[in-house]
Amino acid sequence: MKSITKLQKSTVLLVMFYLLLLSPLFFYIWVFDRPELPIFLMIPLYSFWIVTMIMDMRITLSIKSLIVLHESNIIFRNLYAKYKPFIAITIQLLIETSFVVVIPSLIFPRDSEIKLFFDYQTSAIPAGVIGVIHLLAWYSNRKIIQIINDN
Repeated sequence: MKSITKLQKSTVLLVMFYLLLLSPLFFYIWVFDRPELPIFLMIPLYSFWIVTMIMDMRITLSIKSLIVLHESNIIFRNLYAKYKPFIAITIQLLIETSFVVVIPSLIFPRDSEIKLFFDYQTSAIPAGVIGVIHLLAWYSNRKIIQIINDN
């Protein structure tokens, strides 16, 4: 049986591997001046991010000791220790949304006649990437819960 630390290390390595695989997408966006993404690609990327974030939150909050002892997101673990769960979740959602929406728009500014607060096309790819990270975190939490239940 795997120990929890080995499981966490393998999850971190898996996340790094997926980010390495997805880095050519960022390079493509950077070099080719952020091509227009059609709506049939943007909606699934944003939806995937939201669904996997909810899945990750539900399984993380299902066992309170999981957050304190095994949560890989250091920011959320510290927020949860300092504040009530609702406040910690709200702050985490604001931080994550700023990573997805605001930061890509600042890094990859788009010259267009319509100036929005954020560029929803540029932000769709980071939303998908963070969705993959949430999916991996959900899977890791599920494995940790199985290990806890077996012991």
